[in-house]
Amino acid sequence: MHELTKTTLSKALKQKLETKRFDKITVKEVVECAGVNRQTFYYHFQDIYDLLEWTFSEDLNNCRVEPFTTENWKIQLKNVIDYINSNRIIVENIYNSLDHDFIRERLSNEIRPSVEKTITGDVSDEEFQADDLAIAAKLISWIIVECLMEWVGTHFKSNPYEMLEHVEHLFGELMSEKHPQDT
Repeated sequence: MHELTKTTLSKALKQKLETKRFDKITVKEVVECAGVNRQTFYYHFQDIYDLLEWTFSEDLNNCRVEPFTTENWKIQLKNVIDYINSNRIIVENIYNSLDHDFIRERLSNEIRPSVEKTITGDVSDEEFQADDLAIAAKLISWIIVECLMEWVGTHFKSNPYEMLEHVEHLFGELMSEKHPQDT
């Protein structure tokens, strides 16, 4: 029941975000849309920002069906891009209402651990230090997040799938250096 109520409130928030900027939405509007009272809202969330954080996190987790691996990272990242693309109005209303760091931090929190795990997962080659691979993972994560932020910030004019191809090239080079083919 607990998750069902949170999901209902989340759906109500997203419904409101289809027509309004986040900074113009009130708890009163969300609870009316969800058909619950304010007390129920505050039982589950501290404030509307807490609800937004939970919603964004849940949605990103749901679009990623399995952990990133060296084999599926591109598919997983494509799922994140597809999620943003299919929720353009919502994402843009959040982006235009809040400090852009809100979206940047959420995307980074979702993407960075997965990229780090993928890159640093099996460091057995003494040529590469774990710290070097962690820095590489951080840089690749930063590149991905900033490209996504630029895409949203330019009203979805750029092509995120082209960015994905460039990242794949960088990622592929790093992985081939990490695991050189026997010659």
